[in-house]
Amino acid sequence: MQLKVRGKGALTRNQIKTAIPYMMKLMNSHRILDNSEILVKFEHLDCHATCYMHEPGEFEISLSNKLNSKKCLFALAHELVHVKQFARKELEMGMYQAKFKSVVYDLSKIHYYDLPFEIEAHGREEGLVSRYCQYVRSQQKTSSKVAKKTRTKSI
Repeated sequence: MQLKVRGKGALTRNQIKTAIPYMMKLMNSHRILDNSEILVKFEHLDCHATCYMHEPGEFEISLSNKLNSKKCLFALAHELVHVKQFARKELEMGMYQAKFKSVVYDLSKIHYYDLPFEIEAHGREEGLVSRYCQYVRSQQKTSSKVAKKTRTKSI
């Protein structure tokens, strides 16, 4: 996986580089990363985030640089669901239409929240973020215990 982060936002580069593989693994999509390039950009947006697939295996996620860390993590999780959808060829986006799991949707006639690919992305956000935060806390506890043992042995 080639991962690039540009700009500054609520999440550090390290947080992004940890969150992406962990969340993709939770979606059984970690193999997608083996041959992929993901660019994560923090920039001024009129929405929370966007996701594009430029070519197969080449993804761009833009995150608003105005989001706090919690909202930013949720936006990243949401967009990673779209990365999974694009990579598995479940989702194809056009200017006025989207094709999701072989069904074509007219984007001018269906509300954003009623689109099945958005329902999946919004539905996965909470679980991805919650489990990632549990993982980070468990890693911090492990690091803390290792540090205490090391200090104890050296005394």
